[in-house]
Amino acid sequence: AIGGNAVVENLGLADSYIYGGDKFAGGLFSYVENRAWTTYKEPIIRNCFIAEDVYLSGSCAGGIVAANATTITIENSYSLATVEGAATRYGGIIGYQWYNGIYKDQDNASQIAKTNIINCYVSEAKKIPVIGTLTYLDWVDGKNVYGLNSQTANISSVVSFGNMCGDKAKEYFKGFDFVNTWETLEKSTPILKVFKNVPHKYDVHFCRTKGPVTVSFE
Repeated sequence: AIGGNAVVENLGLADSYIYGGDKFAGGLFSYVENRAWTTYKEPIIRNCFIAEDVYLSGSCAGGIVAANATTITIENSYSLATVEGAATRYGGIIGYQWYNGIYKDQDNASQIAKTNIINCYVSEAKKIPVIGTLTYLDWVDGKNVYGLNSQTANISSVVSFGNMCGDKAKEYFKGFDFVNTWETLEKSTPILKVFKNVPHKYDVHFCRTKGPVTVSFE
């Protein structure tokens, strides 16, 4: 799980099989902990990726986070993983968020907070949604978020696989910083510059894993 005040950055997961059964399965985190409202600062995940050879399965499954009971910011990150979960509780970035955005602070005053997804994309052969469809989508803000599938509440935009690859990405991934943060690859989807020199197979970005593979966390 990830909790308040945490910052996770420059982290990737590849060549892994995560099976949650009737529990949660997340590429980086299975669960975002509930707020401690008087001291809480929402967690941040940035510059992270889940590779195409990752398979996730659980009752609630997300490429980066499986279940979110509060708010989180996820930025400059992407998932290529195969994700399978309950009919409305799986997504490429977040599987399911049941937080409704309203809380009361120590003075019992109501405030509103939202989950933020910024400069992220999802590319997966089954065209899964960016966020599980049962989520309280009104309490999620998406900015420059792209996927192969549409998403309600204007969280993400549809971009075809061909337009995600090579220099086309610079045209269709509007808002992405291809000078400092992102790197295009010929015949493949963009990677993060921080991982540019990390050995990994990037030539095919559709996961075709059908069974267990060796689990490794890198």
